[in-house]
Amino acid sequence: MSVSIYYQTKEKPLTSVKNAKEIPSEATIIWYDLNEPTEKESDELLNRFDFNPLEMDDTIHANPRAKYKAYDNYQNIVFHTIAPRDYEIEVLNIFIINNILITYHHNVIR
Repeated sequence: MSVSIYYQTKEKPLTSVKNAKEIPSEATIIWYDLNEPTEKESDELLNRFDFNPLEMDDTIHANPRAKYKAYDNYQNIVFHTIAPRDYEIEVLNIFIINNILITYHHNVIR
C-alpha cells in the first residue's frame, strides 16, 4: 500500500519525494511506483492520466497477459516475472507518458 515518487534532472540523480508537487519543472524523468496501491490511489491514477478504462480495470482487478500496446498519448507494457520465493507469477504493469514512468504491481517485486 504505497506510492513512491521519484524524479531526475540533468544536474540531480534519481531523487525521492513525498508529494508530486515537490517535483521541479526541470525534471527530465518522473517515476510513480505503485506497490499494492489502495483503491483510492488507483482511482487517483485513473483520474490524473487519460488511460483507457479497460486497461486500468485489467491493471487493478486482473492479471493481464504480457503485452505491449501503444495508444495516442501513452504506452502500456505488461511483464510477467516469477517470484523466487514461491514460483508464483507476478505482474508488472508499466505506463509511459512522455517523460513519466508509472509502474503498478500488486506485490513487492525484487
